[in-house]
Amino acid sequence: FKLFNELGKEVRLSDFKGKVVFLDFWFTNCAACIHLAEVLKKDVFPNFANRKDFVHVTISTDKDKGKWLKSVASGAYTTTKSINLYTNGEGFENDVIKKYKIKSYPTIIVIDKKGKLYSSNLNRDSQKIIDSIEEVL
Repeated sequence: FKLFNELGKEVRLSDFKGKVVFLDFWFTNCAACIHLAEVLKKDVFPNFANRKDFVHVTISTDKDKGKWLKSVASGAYTTTKSINLYTNGEGFENDVIKKYKIKSYPTIIVIDKKGKLYSSNLNRDSQKIIDSIEEVL
């Protein structure tokens, strides 16, 4: 995929080759997305804070770019170390959303270091998420 970050820089999935990519699909005002972000920040990501071979990429389906930027800045859905991407106002119709068949939010997908889909729609239990990431690291 190819999407853009908050600064308008193009980001491709291939930019993360050799890293485990934790894809996190969300949208503004999704209560479950906020809850997942809290769990990730508190229980999951501290385990991988020093790993150079792990990256957290958020993909928002917000249609309004200003709304998305405010949500990213709020920190409710993401972290300061996350790579935050926008579906260019296409929301649920974006090709990335269709390709990965995202039907509910939040949705988590883990891609291994070779760029292959390892796990999709992981259980939101923090230990199961940690275990899944560790399996591919």
